[in-house]
Formats: sequence, structure tokens, C-alpha cells
Amino acid sequence: MKPGSLPIIVLLLLGGVFTTIGIVAGLVIGLPILNGAKVCEQWPQTQGEILDATLHGSQGDDGTTYTAHVTYRYSLNGNEFESDRIWLGGDYSTSNRSKMSEIISKYSVGQAVTVYYSPDVPSVAVLMPGVLMPGEPLCLLFAIGMVFLAVGSLLLVGLAFMFVRSFTGFQSAALQFPDAAFDD
Repeated sequence: MKPGSLPIIVLLLLGGVFTTIGIVAGLVIGLPILNGAKVCEQWPQTQGEILDATLHGSQGDDGTTYTAHVTYRYSLNGNEFESDRIWLGGDYSTSNRSKMSEIISKYSVGQAVTVYYSPDVPSVAVLMPGVLMPGEPLCLLFAIGMVFLAVGSLLLVGLAFMFVRSFTGFQSAALQFPDAAFDD
């Protein structure tokens, strides 16, 4: 192994890993969820009824995390459906009890609610359509993926620049100083 080839291997591995994580987390998983959350704002609506609304706490090594659990029932074309999906993207847990309590406080057993359901798969429904807030899990997965993709891409571009420099002898003009510039 040539002296200096280890940093190249490390850059290649890091760039590849970061780029792969970015593509998978941001583009393959995050972007479709984010787009789906926007699309569900346009879904048809029907009336439903709250069956249960509770705050669940779970003790872990990092403290207690809270999850809002809301179960509701709705009918379409003579078929009855039951769901516990509050928003698109699945359950969301946080250590911020007040945030989850605020969500639960919107729903009480027996309350009539508006249910947004997928026209293609009516059993898929949400109570809160759309992207709720920047920084929530829907946005966060996409954002983290894009950061990983950017870092990985920069590493790979830097590696490509190193290869071009080594084969062509290219030196940036900013790095070339006349010897006279260092004379006192």
C-alpha cells in the first residue's frame, strides 16, 4: 500500500457510506413519506368517531417518552373501518409530554371527527393530514438524509479532485505563490 493511499480509502468509504445513507434515508424513505403527507391533504373526507384517546408513556434508558394513541372508526360505502393512525408516517414518540398531551386533548371518546382517507386504499386514513411542522419526524428523516447526502457527495467530489490533481499535476492558482512573495 502506497503511503497516502489510506486517506483515499477512508474518503472513499466515508463518502460512499454517507451518500448511501443519504439516498436511502432522504430519498428512498423520507421523500415518499413527505410527498404522501402532502397528498393526504387532498384525500376525501368522511365523519368518524373516536373510540379511544390515551397518552402512553414508556420508560427507557434516556428517560420517559410519550406517544399519543387515538383509535377511531369510520364507514364508507357500507364498510366499517377502524384506524389508529393520527398522521401519515406512523407513531411518533417524544420526551415532551405536553406536546403529546396537546394532541390527545383534541380527542375524546365518542367525539365526531373528520377522517381523511386514501381514495385508493380506504382503510388507510389519518386525522391530521399534511406535514405538521418542520422538525417533526416526516421532515426530519428527509432533512437528515439530505445532510448525509451532501456530506457524502462533498467527500466524493474531494476525492475526485484529488485524483484529477494527481494525474494532471493541476494546482489551484490560489495555492501557487511566487517565491518572491515569501522573501522578507
